[in-house]
Amino acid sequence: MKGDGLRLLEDAWKIVEKGLGDPVFWAEQIPPGLFFLVLGGLFGSFLNVVAYRVPRGRSVMGRRSHCPACGAMIRGRDNVPVFGWLMLGGRCYRCRGWISARYPVVEAIMAGGVMLLAVRELATNGANMPGGSPGWPDGPDLVFVHASWRVMAAFIWHVALLATLVVWALFAIDGHQPSGRGIGGVVACLAAVGLVLPGEIPIDVAGNAGWSDGLAAVRAVSEAAVVAAVGGLLGGLAGAIPAYAVAPRDGGWMWWGGGVAVGVTLGWQAAVAASLIGFGLAAAWCGLCLLAGGWRDGRADWFRFASLSLPIAAVGTIGWWQSLLWAASSWFAHSILIASAGTLSVGL
Repeated sequence: MKGDGLRLLEDAWKIVEKGLGDPVFWAEQIPPGLFFLVLGGLFGSFLNVVAYRVPRGRSVMGRRSHCPACGAMIRGRDNVPVFGWLMLGGRCYRCRGWISARYPVVEAIMAGGVMLLAVRELATNGANMPGGSPGWPDGPDLVFVHASWRVMAAFIWHVALLATLVVWALFAIDGHQPSGRGIGGVVACLAAVGLVLPGEIPIDVAGNAGWSDGLAAVRAVSEAAVVAAVGGLLGGLAGAIPAYAVAPRDGGWMWWGGGVAVGVTLGWQAAVAASLIGFGLAAAWCGLCLLAGGWRDGRADWFRFASLSLPIAAVGTIGWWQSLLWAASSWFAHSILIASAGTLSVGL
């Protein structure tokens, strides 16, 4: 595990060294990165529409986006992800009413998340996945032509998970809770993909894949089902920590449901890691809100934005789960050695 991580860093550094003096290299690498950055931003803009309209029973394919205060249609040049909000100064061009900062934040999260997933998965042809080998092939055509169908499918699967967590976080921010059937249906759809792609979820703490060449299809699907079930269970349990510690009274469901969604998609290790990392980010955000006086002047709603910590943590877990597992296992082994040494010293 450690050797794989070091090789990946060495390959990445070779790319930087090569690219510093090679404009052709940058011309090959920058366009795909920008493509996925823009694609993610557009996807984030659509998720904002979904989160606003679905709880109100409106169609997401209906009229164009409009100002919630005066109803003015958002102009095309003002609808550019992130930059449109910045150019308007966060205000409607007609009534000058405030437009929530959540819109560019969500667009930025999706833009960065999709781009990072593309860099970590498509650009390396699945080096971060179970059984993947570190490598950074040259040329942008790998993303569109040479990446295996398995890597492409897993990338889409992971983007779908990210979108689910972002929409659920926005629901929690607005105080809206989907029905249990709706949450269960989304989780079931995410888990079903794992039955089609058995082996994309690591099983043991070493991150080994749950498949091998020649493994019977029935056994592979059975293992995938067990891994998804265990991952969902432990993800829900891990989500209980932030659900009770940092979530608003009516927003704890997002951490529970999000933990289960991460577990059935990425496995129990990622579910636990994402919940704990998300909890840390959420706690840090709540601390900043307290320092800024978020308990006064109706600004307690700031705390609800802590829900966006989980999708951010999930992206980090997908991209760097091998490093996280190695760090966690090293810390655990070190703790055991320290405890054993303490016991021996007391015994002596």
